[in-house]
Parts: sequence; structure tokens; C-alpha cells
Amino acid sequence: MAEAENKDFFRHYIEVIFNEGAHDRLAEFVAADAVDHDPLPGTEGMPILEGLASFLDMRRQAFPDFKYTIEDVLAEGDKVFGRLVMHGTHTGAFLGIPASGATVEMKVMTLVRLQDGKVAEHWGRPDMVSLLRQIGAIK
Repeated sequence: MAEAENKDFFRHYIEVIFNEGAHDRLAEFVAADAVDHDPLPGTEGMPILEGLASFLDMRRQAFPDFKYTIEDVLAEGDKVFGRLVMHGTHTGAFLGIPASGATVEMKVMTLVRLQDGKVAEHWGRPDMVSLLRQIGAIK
């Protein structure tokens, strides 16, 4: 895919899977043998599709109104970098932390490598420290 197409794919992936919560469509966007270089909390050792679906379900229960805003998307070759901001309200338990009712904002940087029209590799850096502070889990 051309770089412009890769950016469009990334935007569509974020919108459908994360913002709309269409976890049943993960296999359309992520290869079953994709490598997650930075597994999400609680998903270590799981196949990527299972781990991502599990984490997204847990996040949706903890932050039912969460949405990503895409701040930047850059593409070079088969790689796409995104700078995102998650917004949501902490109304359910998250990683064992009881609901705080706090409105949160978390910055995320993510890089994906695409192959055959799907995510083949993922690297990500969510600002979990900031999120944990906002929900009162740490000072």
C-alpha cells in the first residue's frame, strides 16, 4: 500500500476497532500472527487478537465513553506512526482499580507495520503513569 493508503488504513482501524468498539472485526485489521512488541497489561503471552480483544473489552467496561483523537499520523514505507489522545470517564474497575468517576486524558504513541493490508507488528507507549494519577491509583 502507498503511504497515503497506509495512513487511511490506520485512521480507519482506530475509528472502527477503538472508537466504535467493533472488536468482532479485529481480524479484518490485525493479522492472526501479528507480533505485539509491547503487549497491553494483562495480555502478555496471549495471541494478539485474543489479547487485544480482552484488553479492549476491559477498557470499555472501565471507560465506557472512551474515544481516541488522532493528533498526528505519519507514514514511511510499510510503517505508520500515530500520536493519539484517549478521553474517557473512569466508571468501572480498571486493572483492579475501582471506579473513580474521573474524566481522564491519556496520551499514546503507537507504531504499526503493515503487511498484506493488516497490522503485522505493533509497538506502543501509552502514558499509563498519567492515567493512574488521574484515577487516583498513584500520586
